[in-house]
Amino acid sequence: MKNKVRVKRDFSPVLNAILTILLGVLFIVLKQNVIKYAMTVFGVVLLVLAVVDLIDHIIPAAIIKAVIGVLAIVFGWVLVSAALYILAALLIIYGLVQIYELARAKVKASKAAYTLLIYAVPAASIAAGLCLFINQGGTVTWVFILTGVLLLVEGVLSLANAVSRS
Repeated sequence: MKNKVRVKRDFSPVLNAILTILLGVLFIVLKQNVIKYAMTVFGVVLLVLAVVDLIDHIIPAAIIKAVIGVLAIVFGWVLVSAALYILAALLIIYGLVQIYELARAKVKASKAAYTLLIYAVPAASIAAGLCLFINQGGTVTWVFILTGVLLLVEGVLSLANAVSRS
């Protein structure tokens, strides 16, 4: 009698790829509203967990989860906005430090175009930081669209890889 060998298939790479594609589409379609919805879902989950803790008579944890849940729902976008200003400041500081270090080390390439490329990355960092400070709404929209496109491409490539392996 022949022994049958069962091959166990792992569908998690396919599921991860599909979820990545879905997240990419959400980022493209909803843009910065993805954060609002995510913060609302996070707040609701915390409120549900607070009710569960309240039922289990774990009062301190219930109160903390309820307060954080309400704050996430009410002030979620404000917190994200503050984080974006901090990110903008860090991008500008990083770019300035990089340019200073390059200039101090007198970094030069064999061709002027290559030297410009060396300085382009820190300059782009400064430009991105300034865009976040000056026009946070417009910049954030493009950041979310770009992130969505990258997630979509990553998801499609992951899905193709997962399907080709099975």
